[in-house]
Amino acid sequence: TQDDVDESCGRMNVDRRGQPVLAVERLAKSFHDGRDEHRVLWGIDLAVSAGECVALLGRSGSGKSTLLNLLAGIDRPDGGEVRILGQDVSRLGEPGLTLFRRRHIGFIYQFFNLIPTLTVAENLSLPLELNAVDEPCRKARIAELLNRVGLDGREDAFPDQLSGGEQQRVAIARALVHDAALVLAD
Repeated sequence: TQDDVDESCGRMNVDRRGQPVLAVERLAKSFHDGRDEHRVLWGIDLAVSAGECVALLGRSGSGKSTLLNLLAGIDRPDGGEVRILGQDVSRLGEPGLTLFRRRHIGFIYQFFNLIPTLTVAENLSLPLELNAVDEPCRKARIAELLNRVGLDGREDAFPDQLSGGEQQRVAIARALVHDAALVLAD
């Protein structure tokens, strides 16, 4: 059964609803343009519980992508804290941050960021391989997600053989493949 596969593959279907997954306090970020400083974000407080879905709205250039990059640990804040599952990711060193991101964060990029020389299955397999998931579990998880996003039968296709919408669905599946606690979509 699917529960047996989930258990044997280390996916425990943990119900995180109601538990804090993301907590942001006093977050600030500025950029410098020559001698000018542009404050993009300052004093941002945010709490998101498991199972909660939050949308950021704002005009172009208002800091939405900057906030997502700070939450994912791609950029470093000038001040404040970003805690995911209780871990202050804004204070992790690069190796620790890389491992934390790899295990707990899924990111859906605005421009997909699929690896063009890898097939759909290989693009989905890579995060699992980096997390030391064995091959039978990788195959089962990939098949499950491709079915969920309506792309079963496309596992051997390369990104340039897919429509834009299909590439976006592969990017979504990639963000979900390792059962991330937090999924960020730009």
